[in-house]
Amino acid sequence: MCRDEVTIEVKALSGALPGSQAYLGALQDAMTKLWRQLSDREQQIYIKLAKRWSDEPPPPHIQARYVS
Repeated sequence: MCRDEVTIEVKALSGALPGSQAYLGALQDAMTKLWRQLSDREQQIYIKLAKRWSDEPPPPHIQARYVS
């Protein structure tokens, strides 16, 4: 699941621009919908990544995305 997929789905559900209340309100619904479309194998990959990143920091190339 990538950021572009999430953005497209949230816009489709909310009909709103990113950052607006309607957009943010639809974010969880979009994430849930996309999560359910993943195969069990794909879900397990994300679960393992989340566990690893909870125990240790994400790799630098992922951290760099969130530095402004």
